Amino acid sequence: MPRPGFPAGAINVVTGFGAEAGAALVDHRDLAKISFTGSTLTGSRIAAEAASRFIGCTLELGGKSPNIVFDDANVANAAMGVIAGIYAAAGQTCIAGSRVFAHRAVYDELLERVTERAASIRIGDPLLAETELGPLAFEAQLAKVDSYVRLGAEEGATVLAGGRRPEVDLPGYFYSPTVLTDVDNSMRVVREEIFGPVAAIMPFDDEDELVGLANDTEFGLAAGVWTQNLARAHRLARRLDAGTIWVNTYRAMSPMSPRQGFKSSGVGIEHGIESMHEYTRLKSVWINTDEGPVADPFVMRGVRRRRMPLIDISIARGRTPEQLRALIDAVHHAAETTVAAAPENITVIVREVEHQHWSRGNRTIAEREQRGAESTATSRRTS
Repeated sequence: MPRPGFPAGAINVVTGFGAEAGAALVDHRDLAKISFTGSTLTGSRIAAEAASRFIGCTLELGGKSPNIVFDDANVANAAMGVIAGIYAAAGQTCIAGSRVFAHRAVYDELLERVTERAASIRIGDPLLAETELGPLAFEAQLAKVDSYVRLGAEEGATVLAGGRRPEVDLPGYFYSPTVLTDVDNSMRVVREEIFGPVAAIMPFDDEDELVGLANDTEFGLAAGVWTQNLARAHRLARRLDAGTIWVNTYRAMSPMSPRQGFKSSGVGIEHGIESMHEYTRLKSVWINTDEGPVADPFVMRGVRRRRMPLIDISIARGRTPEQLRALIDAVHHAAETTVAAAPENITVIVREVEHQHWSRGNRTIAEREQRGAESTATSRRTS
């Protein structure tokens, strides 16, 4: 595909189904990097193939994202966020907010608003401006969505809206926006990705319970939080195990904002400058600019010497040689025990000067000696 600024052959489009075109591309030995968006099952197969050849792999996979409404939220806004989160693109998005958790204090109001709007969504030709919900991608997907709704009903769920094919005079695989209640995290309709316009709405009572329910899934792609409490929003952003967290909005995206999936929702980063690192390799290059001879590797070079203690002492004149030797011996012994150095590595320098002017207490040693306050032995010990 010729593109301005790209050399010929840099961009190529190969069409076909996964078993044919996709498998052939993934198995090609010349590939150095694979990026895939799709189901978790297919992604795991691609990851295994990439791992077997030690090549890079970025995967954006499935999701079962929670959309959470707290009791202090603007319920009208939250209801629109729920509608956008699950019914956009007929639910055929990995980030679809298919699990809706509403605080029990606002559960009934949210449920009423979502159900009323879901029932009024205009279904039709996706090429027309007035259409709000188009068809599913293919017949097998339609059958899958319908089978999940029927399975949910068998598990005890109540189909509050939708749950059937709509009456539209159009060809295509349409399915009505569906709301399920009386569901819990143990049901397959709540745990497994449906990839269709089906929302399961559940109540919760407190934040800790909610976090446990929201994180009780193999997926971790995204989550929505509706609250006016900023501290709570930050807590939930930290505690929810998902790569993208929306607060008082849903489905907001930008090519400048990096995102990634946690757990079975994928590996690697998409969008943002961080994604560029997924398509590059780190290389370390060392260049010797010294034009001199290269040393023989088998000739031992000078061993770096450990710094040896050097102790420099100044004392007043008047000590006998025996007194100086005793002082030096005492300093050596103190150095050996303090810095753990061998005696032969310790250097002690003693300087004799006319006067000493450091202090001890409120008098200098010189003053004490002049006053006869201390004996020579005491002065020597202090020095």
